[in-house]
Amino acid sequence: MSVLVLWEVTVKDEHADNLSDFMQRELHFTRGFDGCNGLTVHSNKDDHNNIVVVQHWDSRENYESYLDWRMGRGDGKKMENWFIDEPKIRYFDNQRL
Repeated sequence: MSVLVLWEVTVKDEHADNLSDFMQRELHFTRGFDGCNGLTVHSNKDDHNNIVVVQHWDSRENYESYLDWRMGRGDGKKMENWFIDEPKIRYFDNQRL
């Protein structure tokens, strides 16, 4: 069953450009990863440093494989100081109503 993944983070003011640059360079890898059916990036209208990436994946396992790949590359370590708190990742099953 396909899954909707929400990745949410609040970036520190001084690192907002770092995250934006990173995403512009790197999100094509995410979009091309096995099982990714697309994603969009959104900023909170009331707090522009609060970012949500809405992702559509074939399965949670596909997303977790992708996340393992990112962590293996050192991307998590690279970005950890950019954020106020750790990113929140939430998984949602698509409901067939």
